Amino acid sequence: MAAGLPVVACDVGGNPEAVVDRETGRLVPSRNAAAFSSAIAELLADPEKRNAMGKAGRDRATERFSLDRMVGEMESLYESLVRGSR
Repeated sequence: MAAGLPVVACDVGGNPEAVVDRETGRLVPSRNAAAFSSAIAELLADPEKRNAMGKAGRDRATERFSLDRMVGEMESLYESLVRGSR
C-alpha cells in the first residue's frame, strides 16, 4: 500500500484492518485461488480503478501506519502500563 499499489490479500488475520475491500485493494476468501486470481485480473483490466485504489492505499498507509504514528501509539501504551503499575 505504501508503494501506491492496490493490494490483493486474503481476508484473514490483520489484513481486513489494513485493506479496505474495493477501496484500497481487494480482500478475497482464504484458500480460494479462483477469487485471488479474479481479483488480480480485475485490477489488471482496469487501470483507472487500479490507480485509484493505489492512491487510496498509499493515503491510508501514510495516515494509519506511519512510523511516527506507530511510535506514538507504542509510547502511549508503555506510559499507560507504567501508570497502571504504580
